[in-house]
Amino acid sequence: MSLVIFILEKPNNFLLLMIGELIFLASLMLCHSREAGNPVLVNLDSRLRGNNKNQNFTKIKTTINFNLMNSAFSKTSKNKAFSLVEISIVILVIGILITGTMYGVSFLGQYRLSAAQKSTKNSPVDKIEDLSLWLEPTMETSIISVSNANSPEDGDVISAWNDVNTQVISKINLTQNVSSKQPTYVRKGIGGLPSLSFQGDDYLVTNLSSIIAGKNKYTIIAVWQESDISGSQTIFYQGGSSCDGSHAGINTESGYINGLACGSGNSRAFTYEAGKPYAVIYRVDSFQTDNVILYANGQKYGPVAKTINVGAGNNVVGYGGGDAYFKGLISEIIVYNHALNDVEIEDIRGYLRGKYGFGA
Repeated sequence: MSLVIFILEKPNNFLLLMIGELIFLASLMLCHSREAGNPVLVNLDSRLRGNNKNQNFTKIKTTINFNLMNSAFSKTSKNKAFSLVEISIVILVIGILITGTMYGVSFLGQYRLSAAQKSTKNSPVDKIEDLSLWLEPTMETSIISVSNANSPEDGDVISAWNDVNTQVISKINLTQNVSSKQPTYVRKGIGGLPSLSFQGDDYLVTNLSSIIAGKNKYTIIAVWQESDISGSQTIFYQGGSSCDGSHAGINTESGYINGLACGSGNSRAFTYEAGKPYAVIYRVDSFQTDNVILYANGQKYGPVAKTINVGAGNNVVGYGGGDAYFKGLISEIIVYNHALNDVEIEDIRGYLRGKYGFGA
C-alpha cells in the first residue's frame, strides 16, 4: 500500500522504479554471461588484453566488481550462459516494463486530472454567494481549442475560456478570434494540471463590463506563473482608460504583485519570481477605511487604504492596456461581487491548496 501511495504522490516515482528494474535486469544478464564464459565477452576480454599489453588490465577489470552478484547468481545458474529463449524472455519483460511505464505515466496524469475535476465540482467556489466569474482549466466545457473543440490537446491554440459559474444562466465567456492573439493550451502546467500559456502578445476578452464596475466590494482570485518578470504584466483586468484607481485586477510591475492594474491605487505588496507559481486573492471593501487586503502564497498585505473607483470596461485575461501583456501561465480566475470574509477566504485558500498544491 505504501508503494502505491509513493507512486501516486509523485508520478515520476513510477518511472524511476521502472528504470531501476531495467538496470537490475541488465546487470544480472551481464553477470550471468561473464560467469558462464559467454563467447562474446570472452572474445572482448582477449581483444582488450591483446590491445593493452602495457597496461594493467587486471586493475581495470576490478574497478567494476560484480563478485557478490556473480556468487549469488552462480548458485542457481550452474555456470550456463543465457539461452536464446532466456534472452527473448528478458527482452519481452523489458518491452512490457517500457510499455507499462508509458501507460503508467499517462494513467497517473489522467488520475491527477480526474482528482482535480472532483475537487473543482466539490469546491466552495460556487457555494459562496455573488460569484460573478469562474475560469478554470480542468472541466470538460472550460477550454475551447481551435482544432479540437472542448477536447484540447497539448500545444493547441485556444479560442475561448468558458465561465463555469453555476450561479448564473448567462455565462461570461472570454474569447479571442484573432489567431495571432490566441493563447496556447499546456496539458501539464501549474500543479501538473492544464494551464493557458500567454506569450506576451495574446489575450482573451469579453465586452461585458458589469462584473465589477461601480462596485464598492469585490474579490478577485488568480492562479498564475510568469516566465519573464520584466515590465508591467496583467493577469486579469477590468476598468476604464484612465490611471486614477478606476481599474480593478491583478498585475505585476517593477518586481511587485499589485492589487490594481493601474494608477495610484496600486497595492505593491509582494515581490515575486519568474518560474514560480502564485495564488493571489485581492479583496476590496470600500466601506472600510483600510479597504484593501492582498494575499499571495500564504502572505498577507493589509488592510491598507487605497483609492477605489472602478469604471466600466472590458474584462481581459492576459492584457491590461499599453504594453502590459502577460508572459507565462494562467490557470484560474475567480471574481466575486462582494468582499470575502475571513472564513470564505480560508475556504478558497484550502480549495487552491488541494487542487494545485499551494494556496493564496
